[in-house]
Amino acid sequence: IYLRVNQPPFDDPNMRRAVFLGIDRKAAMEVAVPGFAELGSFFMPGYAIDLKDLVQKPGFRYVDDNGSVLDNIFVDGARKDPRDIAEAKRLVSEAGYPEGVSVTLMTVKSKVIRTATELLVEQLREIGINAEMIVATGGGQDVTDKLAGKHAIHTGGGGLSLRESEGMLDIFFDVNITRNPFDWVNPTVSKLMASQRSELDPDKRRGMYRDMAQSLYDGETGHHLPVFWYTRSAALDYRIANVHRHFNYHTVLKRDHIWFDPDMKVEDAIRLRPEVN
Repeated sequence: IYLRVNQPPFDDPNMRRAVFLGIDRKAAMEVAVPGFAELGSFFMPGYAIDLKDLVQKPGFRYVDDNGSVLDNIFVDGARKDPRDIAEAKRLVSEAGYPEGVSVTLMTVKSKVIRTATELLVEQLREIGINAEMIVATGGGQDVTDKLAGKHAIHTGGGGLSLRESEGMLDIFFDVNITRNPFDWVNPTVSKLMASQRSELDPDKRRGMYRDMAQSLYDGETGHHLPVFWYTRSAALDYRIANVHRHFNYHTVLKRDHIWFDPDMKVEDAIRLRPEVN
C-alpha cells in the first residue's frame, strides 16, 4: 500500500498508522495467494525481524478465542487482534474524521494485487476510511497517477533484485523514486540508510536494518505499508537452456538470455542444473 503523504488525509502520520494497524494481512494473504505468502514485514522476511517477533507487534497480532496473542497465526480460529482495529478507529477519529473520510484508491489489473485490494477496501471501511477503488487501465496509468498525486492510496507490487536488503531502500525508501514520489523521509531511517552503505560488517549492517524496522513498526510507519510477501513458481521444459534459478523472477521473464535446445538430454540438463531433478 502506498499513501499520498503530501495531502490530507495521509499527510497526518496518525492516519498512516491507522492504515498500518487496521489492515488484516493474514486475510489478504489467504484470499490472494493462499499458501504462498508471508506477513508483510518492512524488509525481507527474517532479515530485520523474525516471524516469531513480528507476530507480537501491533498490526501483525492475531488472537485466539480467549484473546491471547498467537505464535502461529494460521491455527483455526485465529483472528486479527481487536485492539489494533480499535486503535486504528481511534486514530482516524482523533485525526478529525469521527464520521469517517472518503478517498480514491487505484490498483492494478494483477489478479493477486486486485484480489487483495478488494478485501483491503472492506478492511479500510471498518476503521472509517471509505476508499473508492479504481483499476488502472494499463499503459502506465497507475504510475502516472501516482506521480501526479491523483489518488490518496495506491496498491501495487514489486520484486527485489538482490537478497541484500539495501535493494529495499532503493525501491521504497530513497527519494526521487517512483515508489516514493513525494519524498517521504524519516530522520532515523535516513541516518541509518546512510550509515549502512559504508558498513562492511554484515552483522552490524543487519543491526542497522533492525533499528530501521523498529523505528517503522513502533513510530512513523511512512508512506509504504507492506501487506504480504509472496513467491511464484513455474514449470520449465528441461530443453530450455541457460536458465538458472534467480532471486528475482523478472530476470527469467525477460527471456533474452535463454534458448530452446531440442537436442538437450535429460542427463545433461540435470548436470547443468541439478535443481531440475
